[in-house]
Amino acid sequence: MRCVMMSGGDPGAEAFGGVLAAHDDAVLKVDAETARRSHEIVRFDPDVLLIRAPGRGRPRPWVQSLVDVARFGGRPVLALLTGDEFMVGGTPAWAHRPLIAPYDRATLVHELHLLGMHDRAEAEGVVLRCGDVELNEVQREVHVRRTRVELTFVEFELLAVLLQRRGEVVSRRELIPQVSRRRATGERAVDVCIHRLREKLSGANGFALETVRFVGYRCVSTPRPV
Repeated sequence: MRCVMMSGGDPGAEAFGGVLAAHDDAVLKVDAETARRSHEIVRFDPDVLLIRAPGRGRPRPWVQSLVDVARFGGRPVLALLTGDEFMVGGTPAWAHRPLIAPYDRATLVHELHLLGMHDRAEAEGVVLRCGDVELNEVQREVHVRRTRVELTFVEFELLAVLLQRRGEVVSRRELIPQVSRRRATGERAVDVCIHRLREKLSGANGFALETVRFVGYRCVSTPRPV
């Protein structure tokens, strides 16, 4: 995800920029002067603009500059607000939606979904699906037909890799690092974790973890029962 952020000097917004960067998002931080150099922002080609600014009254010139860039490219603008500001002023007229402090990436992704950017979020690997299985990498949750399935840290990491490479054969050797983050182990531990994953996801239709003999595993879509 590529984000342009105007923090307004707010520590909470500044910290949010760090959270986004930690998820390998590209973040362009701008100030009032940068906002007037719209060509730099257009060249950055953001997916969303995040602006920390007062919500009432006419937008300041630098806010209007950012909004103009967003409208030109059909990009959403989210206002970074505190709860008190939102209760008093609501969503600023220049923003599509509010993002209420404390800001976090999962909420940002949710707001983008509401704005019709669901496909883009999926393309970035935020939500991975196969049949009835849905894995949210941001919220670190797995659901089968909207029912949450409790996975261990290692099980979640293994499933994420297999879903990311759906249809590909992933060798046991490639999966060992996901298992060994918590303890030294080998290929046998991978087999045990896959067995547990299969048991926990046994109620999912249209999904299977295939064993490729002597090599590893593959996540595949399967025909749904009639």
